[in-house]
Amino acid sequence: MAQAHVTHEDRQRCFDNAVRLLHDVFPSEDLSKVLSLKDRFIEETKASDSFKATWEFCSLLSSCQRFLSEINEMTKLEQVCAVNPQAIDTLDDGPAKTDLKGSVLSHQAQAVESLGRPLHAIHLNKQCYEIRLQEEPRNPILLCYTANNLAYCHNTANLHAGAETWYEQSREWWEITANEDDTKARDRPARHIQNHARCLVYLGRYEKAKEMFDLCIPRLKTEQPLNWAMLAYALFGLATLTRRQGDSDAAEALYIEAQNAWLEGAQTRTHPFYAACLYKVGVCCLDQGKVEAAIKNLRDSMEMTEVCKTARPVEYARTLFKLSEALMHDGLDDGEGEATWLREEAEKIMLKTRPEAVRCDTEDAYDSFVPIFWR
Repeated sequence: MAQAHVTHEDRQRCFDNAVRLLHDVFPSEDLSKVLSLKDRFIEETKASDSFKATWEFCSLLSSCQRFLSEINEMTKLEQVCAVNPQAIDTLDDGPAKTDLKGSVLSHQAQAVESLGRPLHAIHLNKQCYEIRLQEEPRNPILLCYTANNLAYCHNTANLHAGAETWYEQSREWWEITANEDDTKARDRPARHIQNHARCLVYLGRYEKAKEMFDLCIPRLKTEQPLNWAMLAYALFGLATLTRRQGDSDAAEALYIEAQNAWLEGAQTRTHPFYAACLYKVGVCCLDQGKVEAAIKNLRDSMEMTEVCKTARPVEYARTLFKLSEALMHDGLDDGEGEATWLREEAEKIMLKTRPEAVRCDTEDAYDSFVPIFWR
C-alpha cells in the first residue's frame, strides 16, 4: 500500500503495534529497532499534530535509556532523552506522567555530564529535583538520589563547595528515610559515601576523605549483589587521594586494583573509566621515574581514548599531553619529534573544544574538564 494512501488512523495503529511488540522483548531485541522507532515518532509528529505516543512507547524509551546508560552509549542516550519528553507531553496528566518526566531528566543529566557539559547537567538535575519536591507524598529516596546526582555534577563543574552542600542535603533525605523505616541501614548507600569522600579530596580535606573511603570501601566489597563498578570508582578516588598525599607507589597499586575490580565485574574495556585507569597508572609510574612503564600505559590509554575522541576530546588530549611529558623525560625525545607533536596536538584539541581553558600546560588543566568519576 502506498504511503500516501495510508490514513492517519492506520499510521497511528501501525506505530502502536510496533511499540507493543518491541516493548515485550527489549533489550533482547535489537537496540537499533527501538532507535528506529524513536526516529519514526519524530517523523510522524512532524507530519501530524494529532499523532500521539502511548504509555508503552514512553516506557519503552525509558527502558532504552536505562540500557544505554548501562552500556555507556551516552550520545545515543542524550538523543533518546531529547525525544521522550515530547512523547510524554502527549500523554494524559497524572502522577505517572510526572514521574516519567523526572526519570528522563535524570538520564539526560547523566548523559550530558558524562559528555563534558556539567553545568547543563546541573540545570537538568535541578528540574528533576523540583519535580520530586512537588510530588505528594514526597519520596525521600528519590530526593536523596537526585541530590547526590546534583552533587557529583557540581564536582565535575569544579564547584566543589556547592557539591559538598548537595551531599549533605542527600544525607538529610536519607536520614528521613531511615527514621521512617527502621529496617533500612542508618547510613547512606556506600556509593554515596564514596562520592562525598571524593568531593572532600578536591576540597583538600584529606583526613576526613580517608575516613570516609575507609568506611565505604569495605562495605562495597561485602554488599550483595556486589557492585564492581562502584567499588572501582571508590578505589580510584582513594588512589587520587593517595597520590595527592605524595605516595605515587601506593596510588599506582590502588589504580591497578580499581582497574581489576572494573574488569572483575565484566565491565567493558572500551568504557572511559578503564582508559582512565591506564592513564593514571602511567602518570604514577612517571612520578616514580618508571618511564618505560609510564609510556606503555599512556600509549594504551591513548589508543582507547582516540576511538571516542569526538565525544570525549579532553580525555584524549590529556593522554597526549602526559605521553609527551613521558617521552621528553630524561632526554628520551629531542623535543622535535613525537613529544612535540603530541603536546601541540593536545593543546590544539583543548583550545578548540574548551575555549574557556585558561592554560594547557599542566596535568590539572586537562583534568579539570574530565568527568569526576574518572578525573
